[in-house]
Amino acid sequence: MEDISQVCSVWVGSETGILKGVSLSKKQAFNFCEMNCLSREQEVCVLGWGDPQETEVLVGSVNGTVKWFRTEKGIITTVGINVGKNVCRMRQNPSQCNQVAAGGKENGLKAWDPERPGTPVFTSKNVRNDWLDLRVPEWVRDMAFIADSDKIDTCTGQHQV
Repeated sequence: MEDISQVCSVWVGSETGILKGVSLSKKQAFNFCEMNCLSREQEVCVLGWGDPQETEVLVGSVNGTVKWFRTEKGIITTVGINVGKNVCRMRQNPSQCNQVAAGGKENGLKAWDPERPGTPVFTSKNVRNDWLDLRVPEWVRDMAFIADSDKIDTCTGQHQV
């Protein structure tokens, strides 16, 4: 019998931290999670493909952790990265799968290597204070890796790139 996760064509996350795979051909949904640790703190807030072959799903939770789900095996790997609270966006570098970037509201842009999840390989700095010498709030809304480089473009909730 084929692995259930391999027949899933749609992936969604729930408020309680469940990653759901939906098989449109079988008209069924399947839960992929550790049932003993479900909570609103594990709410899935962002999903993304981990590789071009779509064999990995990156799962970003509201509590600031990122986990990898292997669609070929139907399991969540134990490599978890704590990217901080209030994450708005998470992306993986398409040309270097060992780089993941994340950021959000009052959570500056950081780049991570999943093989070394303890500390980020890059941490952004906030812009200078404004013309009234007031701190500018950080709010990373989106980011993109520039093709074949280690550079990242980002945009903020204050209409800045």
